[in-house]
Amino acid sequence: RLEIIINNTECAFDTKECEDLQEMLKTNTSLQYLKIGDNILSDLTAEHIAAGLVHNHSLKELDISENNITSVGATSIFRALVSNTTLESLDMSNNDLQSTPNSPSLPTSSSNTSSLSPPSQLLAQPTPALSTTHCQPLSPSPTPHDGGVDAAMADMLSHNSTLTELNVSRCGLTPQSCVSMFIALKHNSSLKKLDISGTTFDQAASEALADMLSCNQSLTELDIYGCGCQPKALARGLLHNTTLTKVTVLDRKEKDSIMAALEGLRSEEGHTQQPDPEVARCGQVLRSFWDDD
Repeated sequence: RLEIIINNTECAFDTKECEDLQEMLKTNTSLQYLKIGDNILSDLTAEHIAAGLVHNHSLKELDISENNITSVGATSIFRALVSNTTLESLDMSNNDLQSTPNSPSLPTSSSNTSSLSPPSQLLAQPTPALSTTHCQPLSPSPTPHDGGVDAAMADMLSHNSTLTELNVSRCGLTPQSCVSMFIALKHNSSLKKLDISGTTFDQAASEALADMLSCNQSLTELDIYGCGCQPKALARGLLHNTTLTKVTVLDRKEKDSIMAALEGLRSEEGHTQQPDPEVARCGQVLRSFWDDD
C-alpha cells in the first residue's frame, strides 16, 4: 500500500502543487492513506483534493485536520464524497468550517490549468437538507449559510455508503449544522464512528441527536465531549439505540446527570425493577472524557 504523510510541516501548497495533487488522486491506483494535517492548507488545496476524489478509487483515509480550510473547501470535499465509493475515514477536525473563505477559489481557466476540470464542474450539486420526522425521511428544506457546507455535509451523509469514520470536532459547527447532520444520519447505514466534540448544542440539536440515535443502526462510537447535550434528550436516544458501544461526554458530573435522566425516563414509563437492566446497559456505553477505557 502507498501512504503519504505530510503532517505538522506548515506546508502551504502553491497552485502547481495543488494541480499535481489533484492529478495524483485522479490517476493513482495504489494510494490508500493521505495525511496532510496540521499545515496551512487553504480552500484552494481542498478544492483540488475534492476534484481528485471524484475520480479516485483507492484512497481509504484522508486527514486534512488543523488547516485553514473554511466552508468553501469543506463544501467541495463533502460534495465529492457523494459519489466517491472508497474513502472510509475523513478527519477534518480543527478547521473553521463555518468561516468565510481565506483564499481564492480554484480558477476555472488559466494557461497552466487548461487540462484540469474545475471542481465546480466536477462535483454534484447538493440536494437540500432533510426535514425532521421520527425515522421518516421527508421532503427537503433549506438550511442556513445559503445551503452551503451544512447542506453539503448532510447530502454526503445521506448518499455516501462507504465512509465509516468522520471527525468534524472543533470545526465551529452551529447547532443548526448539527441538526442537519443528525437528520441525514438517521438512515445512514455505513458510519460507525462520529466525533463532533467541541461543538455547541442547543435544545433543537439535542433533540435531533436523540431522534437520530433512535433510528440509526450503524453508529458504534460517538464523541460529544464538551457539546452540552441536554441529558434527558440524550437519555431518550440511548434507550432506543441498540448499536452504540461508546459515547464520550465531558466528565463524571455530566455522566451522572444522564444516568439520572435515564432512571427518570424509565420510571415515567412504569419500569420499577431495580437495578434497571436498560439503565445499566446505557451506563456501560457512557464514558466521561477522563474515564479509562
